[in-house]
Amino acid sequence: MFVLAALFMALLLTFPSLTLAAGSLLYLAAIPVSAYRYLAEERKAAKVAKAQSAKSGAAEDHTERPEGPVIRPSFRAKP
Repeated sequence: MFVLAALFMALLLTFPSLTLAAGSLLYLAAIPVSAYRYLAEERKAAKVAKAQSAKSGAAEDHTERPEGPVIRPSFRAKP
C-alpha cells in the first residue's frame, strides 16, 4: 500500500492534471459500485432480520415497502 501511495505522489508531482483527472474518473466510477454494494448488504440484513423474526414466532408485518433507500423528509425551521 505504501508503494501505491508513493507512486501516486510521484505521478501527482510529475503529471498533476492527468493524475487528478484519472483520480476523479476512478472516484466517479466507484460511486455506483459502492451504492450497489450498500444496497446488497441492506437487502441481506433485511432477509436475516425477517428470518429471525419468523423463527422467533413474531407476527409478520405484511405491509409493502418500496425497494431502495428510504427518503426521509427534511424538517425546516419555521420563520
